[in-house]
Order: sequence, then C-alpha cells, then structure tokens
Amino acid sequence: MLANDTRRGSGFGGCWWPLWMQPDWMRIVCPAVFTAWAMRGLNDLILRQRGFDAMTLPVAVLVAYGAATLSAAVLLFRSRFSGCGSPGGNN
Repeated sequence: MLANDTRRGSGFGGCWWPLWMQPDWMRIVCPAVFTAWAMRGLNDLILRQRGFDAMTLPVAVLVAYGAATLSAAVLLFRSRFSGCGSPGGNN
C-alpha cells in the first residue's frame, strides 16, 4: 500500500514527467507532494544551472515536511503505545 502511495506521489511531483506537461489540476496539487519540491530543487540546480541559492526554498520546504511528518509519527506512536507500560518492565 505504501509503495502505491509513493508511486502516485512521485507522479504528482514530476518524477515521471515534467510538471509543465501535467494538466492544470495536477499543477495545483503538486506543491503538496514532497517530490515536487525535490524535483524543483534538482531541476534548478542541474538543468537551469542556478546554483545553490536556488536550493534554499526547496530544501526549507523538504525540511519542514520532514519535521511535520516526524512530529505526526511521534504523536501517533505515543497515542498508540501510551498504555503499554514501561519498555522493559512487567505489567
């Protein structure tokens, strides 16, 4: 299931085809997918030869995305396993 979501997200983000070839509705959705920001930074750096200054926004968005998903994962983990007792203790 996760592999299918990853493949869909990479399609929205421009890993399968360039963003300019996507329909309008996909261009609206693509900034919500982290692969779009990775491809934007990569394209700016390699294809458009803009240098590392162009990487500031994509890297900031990717770091924020990672921090948000890590926070969500920690909250879900704590809520799911909060009543399990101590890690090595006896219940």
